[in-house]
Amino acid sequence: MRHSGEYAGSEAEAVAAAALGRPDAVAELVMHRYRDYLVAVVRRNRVGADADEVDEHLQAFYLHLLTPTGTGQLRLRNINSSGQPRLYIARALDNFLNDSFERDSRNPVCTPGLDENRTPDRADNAPDRLETLRRREAEIATLLDTLETCADMSARDRYILYTFLLGERFVGEGRPLRLRDKLAEQLGLPPSTVYNAYSRALSRLRAAAQARLAQTLADDE
Repeated sequence: MRHSGEYAGSEAEAVAAAALGRPDAVAELVMHRYRDYLVAVVRRNRVGADADEVDEHLQAFYLHLLTPTGTGQLRLRNINSSGQPRLYIARALDNFLNDSFERDSRNPVCTPGLDENRTPDRADNAPDRLETLRRREAEIATLLDTLETCADMSARDRYILYTFLLGERFVGEGRPLRLRDKLAEQLGLPPSTVYNAYSRALSRLRAAAQARLAQTLADDE
């Protein structure tokens, strides 16, 4: 069942919209319709990754897909509903993970350590990394602004969203804060329930912020 505010189009419509760079459509495909398939791709490439780490990779991949290529082209411009779109995105994820692994292997200092409070290394200030972090921060700021005026959101989901989105801002300084288990303990809920609530609420928030997100990404080009 779809919740109010979520992307309500068919798969073909979502694919067509994703080809045009619509953030809500890309999120629909990566985080919902193809999520299970893409999780398997991540686990094949990152053996031993836990649920939080898998989601970190999918979130990074989602942002990657929204970021134009070096020549300013949309990354999903060639996707279409008649050409196995799920496999198309899975291959893009495979390439993204392989490129990330090779980049980290060449520059091990870029790989986040286990200390969440470490001082950023020089590699953290590389232009491509700074650009990714800047765009992530712009997206988070837009989502937080939208959340303030989003009436169709329960107090629990609003709290979970605020906590996760604010925690995302620590990504550039080491491993993201692992909030799911802490929130689960605090709210008296299973960790899976907390994460599912976050995923659904984030999808609704992205849909509500669609126009503002598109403008934010366009302004950053």
